Amino acid sequence: MAVELGFLVPGVAAVTLFLLISQLAPSASGAQAKISGGAPRTCITAERDALLSFKASLLDPAGMPVFVGSLANLRYLNLSSSGFVGRLPSQFGNFSYMEYLDFSGNYFYVLYTLDLTWLPRLSLLSHLDISDLRAVRDWVHMLNMLPALKVLRVSGCGLRSIASATSQSNLTHLQVLDLSYNNFNTTLKRNWFWDLKSLKELNLLFSNWHGTIPLLQLERNSINASIGEFMDRLPRCTWSTLQVMSVSETDMAGTLPLWIGNMSNLSLLLADRNMITGTLPQGIGSLHNLAHLDLSSYKFIGHVLVGLGSLHNLAHLDLRSNKFSGLVPVGLGSLHNLAHLDLSYNKFSGPVPAGLGSLHNLASLDLSHNIFNGVLMKEHFVGLANLEMLDLSYNEFNSVLMKEHFAGLLSLEYLHWSYNSLKFAIEPKWVPPFRLKVARFHSCPLGPRFPEWLKWQTNIDVLVLRNANLDDIIPDWFWVTFSQASFFDASENMLHGSLPANIQHISADRIYLGSNKLTGQVPLLPINISQLNLSSNSFSGSLPLELKAPLLEELLLANNKITGTIPSSMCQLTGMQHLDLSGNNLTGYVLQCWKESDDKSSVNCGATVSTAIMAVLSQDKNHSRAEFSKFIQKRICVHFC
Repeated sequence: MAVELGFLVPGVAAVTLFLLISQLAPSASGAQAKISGGAPRTCITAERDALLSFKASLLDPAGMPVFVGSLANLRYLNLSSSGFVGRLPSQFGNFSYMEYLDFSGNYFYVLYTLDLTWLPRLSLLSHLDISDLRAVRDWVHMLNMLPALKVLRVSGCGLRSIASATSQSNLTHLQVLDLSYNNFNTTLKRNWFWDLKSLKELNLLFSNWHGTIPLLQLERNSINASIGEFMDRLPRCTWSTLQVMSVSETDMAGTLPLWIGNMSNLSLLLADRNMITGTLPQGIGSLHNLAHLDLSSYKFIGHVLVGLGSLHNLAHLDLRSNKFSGLVPVGLGSLHNLAHLDLSYNKFSGPVPAGLGSLHNLASLDLSHNIFNGVLMKEHFVGLANLEMLDLSYNEFNSVLMKEHFAGLLSLEYLHWSYNSLKFAIEPKWVPPFRLKVARFHSCPLGPRFPEWLKWQTNIDVLVLRNANLDDIIPDWFWVTFSQASFFDASENMLHGSLPANIQHISADRIYLGSNKLTGQVPLLPINISQLNLSSNSFSGSLPLELKAPLLEELLLANNKITGTIPSSMCQLTGMQHLDLSGNNLTGYVLQCWKESDDKSSVNCGATVSTAIMAVLSQDKNHSRAEFSKFIQKRICVHFC
């Protein structure tokens, strides 16, 4: 049963003591009971007597009764404004099931404690409101040992010291922290409470803080609120002092408040990956100290503010994955401190401001997946000596590029111009000023000649020339330049000629040369190859006897003119997941290794077919159809042995 005792002490407010007592039906054994928290409860005479004595003692505010600690099963205790004086007894530590403890409002009667060593024993405590702590030096350390704490109020506790940080915060559930009306007399910049990730309410009133509130970091929490209402709850005194505001991935919605321009000292604003909508408020253009602005992955609409061009301290601007439209403000070309600009995955249109080419500090420029059009001039790139990443893919640029366009790109390492109508009019002997690591020209008309300038790209790791209108042979120098690369895709062109007989020396793990006009024999494969597509060409002759490619997962050789017997070394390709030899003239005992393994019962196919190999061998041009059909009928999965 639940017993609530209420009474008035003359001259002070009411006190409520709430005691949860669980009582079983009478039995011979006097068995114990358990309530919701799983804690044992025994309704015994001694505890009833202790409760009644405790009530009687409250009529005399001469001191706190020591025997209160004998109420071991107490879960809720509210002694606020009770008129008690003296020291809190350490027997409070015996309340091992305590969840709510309130000593507030006893300022004038001086209810104090000299230490809190008893406090960590209250491991279930979720609400604590305490009084005088002026004699306690390690209060932060003791409170940090309460992992279930959600509400902590130490308002007016005479606190003068505070920890700058804790080695490891255990207050992972703390949502409300009240430190008001103390005398810390210290700076706000470095304090332990800035690391509390679940905090929703922080009260710092009248506690003699110095300096400004430098940062508000709440990223990767489920705040699930309107960002406008959230910012409206910030103390007005912080509007002009806050330097860092990070609310990334906090499930916020709504719109940015119009008054955001009042946060004049803000240097970093991270609010990416939320559900914020609407247009950018004009106040953004007033944040002249802003150096880092990330509003990516929102649902912003409309035009980008012209006022962004006045943020001359801006070094990082990320507006990707929104629904911005219209022209890019010309003023962005005057942000000479800008090092990172990402406007990708929007609906920007029109020409790119030529002023972007004068941003000499720019290291990364991503304008991909928009509707930009017009002509790219050399002025767009002339001053970008520090640019390392340039992505203009998936737009509607229509230009003829010459070597003068690239003369200033001295640091370029990543170039992505896929899906544009960009033609290259570059003389074969041109030596680029850069050394690329990644070059992507998917559906970009580079041809018909194979780009000779790639000879100098000895650092290349990824090269995409797919559907690039190439009608040429692959030059011999390419296999030297490309020897250390990992990825090469030149499929869907008109490349002809043969491949080197042996390309085992190259490091590539993925090569795609399908849908060309290549001839000759299939070469000895690279040792590290995992995916090889040579389908829909005119390869002829027999397959290499030794397929030394232990990592091979996908081999596509369909629709060629390959003849002879499928080599037995195919059995050693144990990681194969997709094999297509259809549309050739292969003969022989196709699945001998599988059959021998089956006869020996040494293959364990397991209970699933989720990793089954899709082997396409049985078109009319191959002479292995009957054997393959017998094999499929006998097995529940396909397995290379």
